[in-house]
Amino acid sequence: MSKDTSLIDSFPFSSYLNSNYMPFDDEVVQIKTFLVQPRKQLEDMKAEMDRLQADLSSVKSKYDSLYHQFNSCASLITLPRRVPDDVLEEIFYQSLPTDRNALLDNKAAPLIFTRICRQWRQVAFASPRLWSTIHIHVLPSLPRPDSWNGPSIDILSIEPLRKQEELRAAAASEWLKRSGDLPLHISFIAYHDPSSYPSSVDPYLSSLVPFSSRWKSLVLEGQWTPFSRIFTLGTAYLRTLELLILDFDTFGYGNTGSQFQELIPSLSNCGLLTSPTLRKLSIRRLVTMFPTILSIAWGQLTHLELSVASGGWDDVITIPMSTASEILQVSTSLVSCRIKIFGWADLADIHSMQLPLLRHLSIEIGGNILPFTDRLEVPGLREINLRIIEHGDDVDYKTCLAPLFRPQQGRIQKLITDARYLDHDSFLEILRKCPDLISLTVKDSQLYTSLPQETPLITIDDEFLEKISSNDGEVLCSQLQEFICDYPATFSATGMIEFIKRKQGGDIPELAKLKKVALPYNPLEEKCLLSNDLQPYISQGLVLHLDAPRNSNSFDNEVYGNSAARYANFWEL
Repeated sequence: MSKDTSLIDSFPFSSYLNSNYMPFDDEVVQIKTFLVQPRKQLEDMKAEMDRLQADLSSVKSKYDSLYHQFNSCASLITLPRRVPDDVLEEIFYQSLPTDRNALLDNKAAPLIFTRICRQWRQVAFASPRLWSTIHIHVLPSLPRPDSWNGPSIDILSIEPLRKQEELRAAAASEWLKRSGDLPLHISFIAYHDPSSYPSSVDPYLSSLVPFSSRWKSLVLEGQWTPFSRIFTLGTAYLRTLELLILDFDTFGYGNTGSQFQELIPSLSNCGLLTSPTLRKLSIRRLVTMFPTILSIAWGQLTHLELSVASGGWDDVITIPMSTASEILQVSTSLVSCRIKIFGWADLADIHSMQLPLLRHLSIEIGGNILPFTDRLEVPGLREINLRIIEHGDDVDYKTCLAPLFRPQQGRIQKLITDARYLDHDSFLEILRKCPDLISLTVKDSQLYTSLPQETPLITIDDEFLEKISSNDGEVLCSQLQEFICDYPATFSATGMIEFIKRKQGGDIPELAKLKKVALPYNPLEEKCLLSNDLQPYISQGLVLHLDAPRNSNSFDNEVYGNSAARYANFWEL
């Protein structure tokens, strides 16, 4: 619609508009006379607008009233209201997290379902399986007023914090009561200053302990002292405990070596460690100094972590090779083992370790570990997660690792290497020893730390991609179906495309087709990798990620901790 300019077009002085022209007196009179009629039109229009606005307000008020009445009536036939309770319960259950326990939080499932309507609340409260897992995260409390170095704190100002924790602890108790007689999965992170005021952990323990006979998995992370009450529980109170993770930080909040040694007698005959049903155990530091004092039935364990934070690597504590071998010698039922060893040892100090059922081995090493690997027998091994943490100028890692890949050690199908200090020739030799390899992950955890960046020794370039996808000369990993690279690789986009084509093309019969490829994100090569050349393979089911997995979200680390955020994935083996 064109703009109406009829008034300006008929204005006798239109040529002077947008100028500094000053009319003479007779011209002023002429202009005022000209504007009489337009002014009257504006007044009429304003009156009409006011009338229409009043009518609109009246209609809008009537509309809003009818709209709310309509929705109230129509709510009786909405789909959510008509969903059967059993279907609604299943929807609630499928909404729970699968990689961790449900968080004690009003804004997270399942508590959020109780805040929608009466029906949802009744269905949620009547569904025991919604309440069979719980994760409790306790923030550090304020220090006692008499130990506060800053401005004085009014005790009355801290009282709301105490009340808040007591209410959350009471909510945890009600939560677990709704679980019926189901086994319970509990994770509890409390980096809690023992000198804090008020004590923020005790109310939660009072809520959890009465249900100890139904604990199936228990994760405790933080300073150990606030949890000491749990250590007094006998095996009679822990009749169903199968999984236990003790991830205690003994160096935080002023803990000393003597305080740590006080923990050992408490655990020496602790029901947590002596439960006859215990099968999966992670102890980060305890066995480092006192392995024989702990009354653990090592032979009944199927999953074991020693000296590492569950689900992650720890850079502080290692376990002597002799101690590790002493434990593994009697842990003959292990299916999965995660261990960190470092240093040197004589072969005579290492016990023979025969683990016929072991399928998964995660091992973090530094130094000459040949005495350890040489005494380790794992004929059923299928997966290895390898991390080398020290550049060993005087260590031959190729020789140290060779016993893990002997033919009698099993057929390795999955290999994860976080091996910045493993040289390229040794890496290729490992691949040669894994002809049945299906999944290969090459990563470098230093990429996401503040540590000085060193030049990696393994070369993932176009030539390497040819080695694992060509019949021209040596063919490595011909059965490879999954390739994950979270590493400073130097291959080109063209080289990666040709690698995928060779694997998926079918021209080389002995090559298995890829199912998944995950690569570091590179915006310059993204367009090339997503070109039409690869679209047929993607449409046939190839999963192509241009951003390999990174470290966990910092919020998860804070709320769920080192252990509880990630233990589920590891212990599902």
